[in-house]
Amino acid sequence: MKKLLTFLGNGEYDEGFYTYRGRKATKSRFVQTAIYELFCHKFTDKDQIIIFLTEEAESKNWQDRIGEYGKNKGKKLIGMEKTWNEINPKLLQQNQIRKVRIPSQQDEKHNWELFEIILNEIDEGDEIIFDITHSFRSFPIMALIILNYARILKKASLKKLLYGCWEMNDRGTPPTAPIIDMTEMIPLLDWAYGVESYLKTGNASVIESLTNNKNGSVKIGVTQEEEDALKELTKQSHEFHQMMQTCRAPEIPRGLDNLRDALNQAKSLKIRGSRHFEELIGKMNEKTEGYTGRPIMDDYWAAKWCYDNGLIQQGYTMLQEGIISAVCRVMWKDLTDSKKKDKTRDKIKKWLQGNPSKELLEKIPNIYKFIDNKDDQLSFKKLTEYRNSMNHAGWNTKDIFRKDGISHEKFHEKLDEFLQFFRPLFEELDQLYQDQQEGAATR
Repeated sequence: MKKLLTFLGNGEYDEGFYTYRGRKATKSRFVQTAIYELFCHKFTDKDQIIIFLTEEAESKNWQDRIGEYGKNKGKKLIGMEKTWNEINPKLLQQNQIRKVRIPSQQDEKHNWELFEIILNEIDEGDEIIFDITHSFRSFPIMALIILNYARILKKASLKKLLYGCWEMNDRGTPPTAPIIDMTEMIPLLDWAYGVESYLKTGNASVIESLTNNKNGSVKIGVTQEEEDALKELTKQSHEFHQMMQTCRAPEIPRGLDNLRDALNQAKSLKIRGSRHFEELIGKMNEKTEGYTGRPIMDDYWAAKWCYDNGLIQQGYTMLQEGIISAVCRVMWKDLTDSKKKDKTRDKIKKWLQGNPSKELLEKIPNIYKFIDNKDDQLSFKKLTEYRNSMNHAGWNTKDIFRKDGISHEKFHEKLDEFLQFFRPLFEELDQLYQDQQEGAATR
């Protein structure tokens, strides 16, 4: 159902014209009738106009009255009921206009009461046009809260957020004033929340819902080019997150390139409020800054990314497999040979768990301290133990029968310790690998 939600105040409103983008409504004292004419042309006889008003506002402005102040003093002022009958009498006859009483006080208790009253007028799936012209001073903030709440709880959607700006009237006879459409500013708030969620979790599901206009969100893109670019951004963000969720390390470089391209394209868009939008996209771009294109360090940053975004099980997997891959690269083992790859990785894994070969120690002398740490709390063997505990859901023998088995509280903190402990190893292996690559290139 389509609904116009609006407020009737108790002021002596002057008669005049309201306009929007070159269109002019019928002369009226009330912005509500102008909004109906200019924005509600698609309303059917099932749609509604909800007018929130205090007892005082109803007594002063619903029926005709005699003006008491200024140039209106002594004049007959047409009330809202008669104005609606002149604009479209069927609205009242078919009970499409409803008055809803609200409290006049603005303390904390009555603000909650007002919140409940307005929320109760929004039903499942409603399409809302919200007029805040004559709302209480604090209400625009409350309106955003109510609308966000209704979008989640009732899947309602905001179609327009409007303000009749009488203070900008042209002082003509009668005056003409603009209606300001504030709807286009709402997406920036939505995107701020979506980007915050992405920065905390790496999950792009919130911004994906914004680009696909889910949950009643307002599109930020105006042109088809802008809309397509934003959809591509959320698609690539979502795919990159899925690569991390499923530990697809070989796919990450491609996913990262696609994501960076989409971020750059989105940042170049000339959307209204684009400076602020660019700042949000810039924040998203920060999530990719650790990646350098050097495969060994990128494996490390993939594990770190997982830790930073709460993907703890994936972080353990990425870190352990990243170490094995790094050693494979330095030892000149082919990671792409399907016949040899698994055997090679198994052999290196055994070396790293305490049985290093002479070949390994000669190639990477410092690796021994990462294999055989004195207190055994930080070593490749210990890392493997934590990874296995997670991947076997705690059902492995050590966790079941040992009193000092790994509890759920330990995994997050321990992964951070492992990341710090193994970073020097990744940096050393990265440098060895780069030196080998440069030497091979000069031969």
